[in-house]
Amino acid sequence: MKKLFFLLIPICAFSQERILTSSGKSVILNSDYTWKYEDSKPTTLGPDDFKTTRDNVTAGLISKVKIPIKNGEDHVVKVDFGYISTVSEFNQISFDKIQKMIDYSRNYVMTGLKNKYSFIPRKVDITYSNSNKKWAVMWNYTAKNSYGGDIEGNQMILFDNEINRVDF
Repeated sequence: MKKLFFLLIPICAFSQERILTSSGKSVILNSDYTWKYEDSKPTTLGPDDFKTTRDNVTAGLISKVKIPIKNGEDHVVKVDFGYISTVSEFNQISFDKIQKMIDYSRNYVMTGLKNKYSFIPRKVDITYSNSNKKWAVMWNYTAKNSYGGDIEGNQMILFDNEINRVDF
């Protein structure tokens, strides 16, 4: 019996619980009433998020898969994401550039809002236009208007291959 007691003590002393705060941070709670933030995993796009279809088109996360994007209060929210381009264009752009287009266009959309903190992204789509030789990032979002009412918004931002925003 004494041997069993000594085996249980180390197990109880090292029990932990993970919780998620309202701001999206992961916290590890220890049994000794201490806690620490858990190291967050990268929230950027990677090669596994994309696939090539039989029509030689690269598609990413088309079927209601969500990616993490920050809302107006800089909290991570899960957003529907779609990506379509030809394989040749996909092979010429890095995942870092795709992520930058998302981040730059998010900031651009928020600058035009009455209350940028109320920005809640719902869906973002990225596609390449062969005719214009431009990348288009299309946002669907909700935000508050001047009177505090919710509005739905749609906005498209264009980028060149160097990820510079271009006007229509």
